Amino acid sequence: MNLTKDRRNLRGSFVRVMNIRKEDTTMADVKKVIEIIDKIIADVDEQKLFLTELDNVIGDGDHGINLARGFDAVKTKIHLKAKISELF
Repeated sequence: MNLTKDRRNLRGSFVRVMNIRKEDTTMADVKKVIEIIDKIIADVDEQKLFLTELDNVIGDGDHGINLARGFDAVKTKIHLKAKISELF
C-alpha cells in the first residue's frame, strides 16, 4: 500500500465533499445536507482500511473500522428521518 498516495486520495475526497459553492450554503432543503453527509460516509467507507492501517502505527488498529461503523449508523438514522431538525 502506498501511504503517501492514499493519504492524498483521502485528503482529496474530503476537499471534494466540502467544496460547496456559495449559492449552496443556504441549505434550504434537507436533500443537500444528506447528499453531503452521504459523500462523507462513502469516502470514509472507501478509506476505512487505510485509516485502520494508519491507526496500527499509533493505536489499536480499529479507527477506520469504527469510523465506518459509526457513519453507517448515521446513514441509517438520516434516511429514516424526514426533517433535519429531527436529526440534530
